[in-house]
Amino acid sequence: TPAPPPHGRTARHGTRVSDSRGTRPAPRAASPATPRPATPRVDAAWLAIGGLAIAALLWACRGYPLGVPVADDYAFLARLAFHPLDAFDSMGATYYWRPLSRQLYFSALGNVLLDAPWKAALAHIAVLIVTYAALWRIARRGFSAPVATAIALFPLVSEPARALLAWPSGAQHLLAGMFAVVALHEAFAARAITGLIAAGLGMLCHESGVLALAAVPALAAWGLYSTPRAVPSEHLRMRRHLMTSALGALAIGVLWAWGYVTARAHGVDLPPRAAGGLPFAQLPDLLSRAIPAGLNFEDLAPFPRTALAIGHVLLAALALMRLIAVPGRVRIHALLALAAGLAWFVLGALPLAQLLPDWNAWRAWLPTLGLGLGLGSALAILHPGLAIGFAALRLLALLVAPPGPATVAITAPATASHMSYTRLVRLQRTVESTRVTMATAHPTLPHDAAVKFWNLPQLAEVGFQGNAALQVWYRDSTLTWSRFGGAANLGQRVDAMVEYRDDTAAPAQVLDQAAFEAYFRAGLAMVAGRMDQAQREFEQAERSSRIRGPLYASIAFNRAWLAIDRRDLVRADSLLRVSVEFGQKEDADYWALRARIAVERDDRAGATVAVSRCLAIEPNHPPGLEIARVLLKLEEIEARERAAHQQTR
Repeated sequence: TPAPPPHGRTARHGTRVSDSRGTRPAPRAASPATPRPATPRVDAAWLAIGGLAIAALLWACRGYPLGVPVADDYAFLARLAFHPLDAFDSMGATYYWRPLSRQLYFSALGNVLLDAPWKAALAHIAVLIVTYAALWRIARRGFSAPVATAIALFPLVSEPARALLAWPSGAQHLLAGMFAVVALHEAFAARAITGLIAAGLGMLCHESGVLALAAVPALAAWGLYSTPRAVPSEHLRMRRHLMTSALGALAIGVLWAWGYVTARAHGVDLPPRAAGGLPFAQLPDLLSRAIPAGLNFEDLAPFPRTALAIGHVLLAALALMRLIAVPGRVRIHALLALAAGLAWFVLGALPLAQLLPDWNAWRAWLPTLGLGLGLGSALAILHPGLAIGFAALRLLALLVAPPGPATVAITAPATASHMSYTRLVRLQRTVESTRVTMATAHPTLPHDAAVKFWNLPQLAEVGFQGNAALQVWYRDSTLTWSRFGGAANLGQRVDAMVEYRDDTAAPAQVLDQAAFEAYFRAGLAMVAGRMDQAQREFEQAERSSRIRGPLYASIAFNRAWLAIDRRDLVRADSLLRVSVEFGQKEDADYWALRARIAVERDDRAGATVAVSRCLAIEPNHPPGLEIARVLLKLEEIEARERAAHQQTR
C-alpha cells in the first residue's frame, strides 16, 4: 500500500517549491513508506528469498507426494473422460461455474495426474511464485526491498497453502489469488486494461475474484484523489483512468454475470442458504475460525501455539506503541492500509459464513491475501521490523505445523478444517493405495463390474467421489464402487473385493477371489443354520487367503462362534485371539462373543462385564440381548433356589 502522491506544497525529493522567501529545495518526505534506492542486483537478491520460502513450504508438506488426485479431482476427471467438454457446466461438481480452474486446468493436466501428479504440484508452485512476485512488486513501490520481501512472503508461509499445493483442486483458489494479485499490481501502476483483464480471469477461476475487479476502479479513485489539481494534465489523465476502470469493471462484471446465468441453464447450482439468517449473523463464528487460520494457528500443538500466541501479542503491543508514537500522517497511512486489508478480507470471507459449520481455511485464500498485504503494509509503515517479525512468526508456525500422517488411522485426525492438509494426506494414501493395488491385482475389469470394499477408514469414502475414481482408473463408466454391507449382502455380485488394514502406510489390499467367495458361502450356510457346511467353507476361505487382514480376522472370529457351539472353548479362545491380532475390533460382536465364552465357563461376573460393554456399544445387539436374558434367567433361578433353601431351613 504505497503512500499517495504528494499534495500541494509538499513535493517529491529533488524538486523545488516557492514561498514568500523565494525558491528553496523541497524537504524530503517524512513517510516510512518511502522506498530506499537499491540496485537491480540487490532487489533480485531479496526477491530470490521467495525460493527459500518455497523450500520451507515444501518441507512443511512432507509426508506424501504432492499432487495425488483425490475427492473432487475425480469428479472433474470423470467429467473430462466420459462427457463432451462444456465450457458452461460445473465440470462434474455440484456447485459453481469456474471454467479456467476446472475445464481448462483439468483439460491441460488431466492426462498426467495419475501417472505424474508432481506436474500438478509443479504448476501450483509456479502459481505461488507469480503471486509472490506480484505482491513483492506491489510492496516494493512503497517500501525497501527487505520489507517488500517480508510482506510478499505472506502466501508462501501460509498453512492453508499446504493443502492447496498438495491437492489438484486447490488450483481453483491458487489461480484466483494469482490473477487477483496481478490485477492489483496493474491497478497500482495505473494500467486499467491489463488490471481488468487479470481480475476477469480471476473471476473465471473463483467467484471471490470479484474483489479484484472492484479494487481496480477503487484504486483509480484513490489515485485521482491523491493527484494534486495543480497539475491539470496529470489530474485529467487520472480522471480518464478512473472512467476507463469503472466502465471496464462494469462491462466485465456484466459479461461474467451473463456467463453465470448461462451456466445456471447448463445445470450449475449454488449452495443452499444456511439457516440462521443473513451471513452477518455468522460473522463472529467465521472470524473465530478465519483469524487463527490466517495466523497459521490451526491444529498446532499446545506448546508452539502458546509460544506463538505470546509472540503475536508482543508484536501487537509493539505495533500499538509505535502507532501512538509516530506522526499523525504516518498513523493515518498505517490505519488506511489496515482498514483496506480488513475490508478486503471481511467482504471476501463473508459468503463463507453461509457454509458454516463446514469450514476449510483454504476457502478464504484470496480474501486472506488482501488481509496479508494490508496488515503487512500497516506494520511496515509503523516500523520495518514489525513486518519482518510478523513474517518470521508465520514462518515458524508453518515449520511446526503437523506433517502428513505416515499411516492411515482408523479415525480421521481432529482438525479445524474439514479438509486440512493432514486429512488430505490420509485420503490420498487411502485412494492411491487402492488404485495401485487394484491395477496390480486386476489390470482389467469386465463391463458392469461391481467392486466392493470393507473396513474402509472412517470419513475416507469421500476420497473416491462415489464411482468416479474407479471409473477413471479403468476408463469405464459402467463400473460401480460400493461398500460390502455385511451379512445381508452375501448373495450380491462381487467382481473384486478391497479391504483396508488399520494404521498402515498403504492400507488397501485386494482379496483373493476364492477366499471371499468361500467366505460368502460360509456366511449363507451359517445364516441358514447349516453349521457343518459353514465350518468347512470357513476353513476353505482360510486356506485360500494369502492376505492377513480384516477378512482373515473375520474368518477366525466366525470360526470362534462355531467352536463355542461345539463347546470347544479352548479353540474358541484361540481363534478369538487370532481375530484380534489381524484386525478384529472390540465392537459389540466381540464383547458378545466374550460374554458367550464366559457363560459357557460359568463365569457369571466376566459374562456380566462383557455383555454390559456389548450393549453399551450397541443397545439393541441381538446376541448381546439374548445373553443378557440368559444371565437374568440364571439370576432368577438362583434367587428362587436361595428362597426355597431358606424356607426349608
